[in-house]
Amino acid sequence: MPIMSDENSIDVNFFPKGNPNLFKYFDLLKFVSLIQKRAIFFCRLDKFEDKLEGTLTNSTLRSYEKWCEYLVSSGKIDGLSEDKKSRLIKEQVDAHNRHKSVTCIDCWNKGESESYALWKIYSGIDKGIMIKSNVERVMKAFENTTEKVHLSDVRYIDFNSDAMEIGNFNFPIRYKDKAYSYEEEVRLIHKVNYRGGFPYDWSNEKIESGKNITVDLDLLIEEIVLSPFAPEWFAEIIQDLLEKYGLRKDLKFSYLK
Repeated sequence: MPIMSDENSIDVNFFPKGNPNLFKYFDLLKFVSLIQKRAIFFCRLDKFEDKLEGTLTNSTLRSYEKWCEYLVSSGKIDGLSEDKKSRLIKEQVDAHNRHKSVTCIDCWNKGESESYALWKIYSGIDKGIMIKSNVERVMKAFENTTEKVHLSDVRYIDFNSDAMEIGNFNFPIRYKDKAYSYEEEVRLIHKVNYRGGFPYDWSNEKIESGKNITVDLDLLIEEIVLSPFAPEWFAEIIQDLLEKYGLRKDLKFSYLK
């Protein structure tokens, strides 16, 4: 199923401008899983290490308070005690938290070249692998995937003081705290088909922490790059794996080596 862009989607996306390079960093086990399954793992948003992911900022919550007051002034609801207002806001927060459990994310990094910092953080500096792609390749690689996938830039704000738009569950998925702005993240977003509302029963899935989604690796990958500190024998192992799983791609060491 083709990835939705701003022009053909009713969802909320901050679609990347132009055709920027995209990079994804792996440790060895995750890379083997990728080429063996020919699928990318989308992790549930509520399983991310960053607990601010998908949440509402304090300023956004104050916007909800004003929204509640508007409902009263417009006659849409009768009266607004502090208890009732607190309950309405809590319902919104709880709904956003439940929405995180049905939202799965695959993270990429946008930039002109690879990043030493991202090598260290996401791959294991001596045995890491990075794949290089771009927005057009990603779009083509998911064209025949049965699941619906969205692609969006991440916008970085101060979660202590900035507000995000309200009225759509999808806005918080596309924002992160500015502490992570060095990532320049572009994310692929998939929502599981939850019928009957929340919560989704993940116990019926093969993996409860997320979902593998099939992708055309030949279209997705432009080149494969090895960590700047990887030994020569590591390249031989990766080359053997590529041949075993029929993936014919250029393999090289990081230019930082």
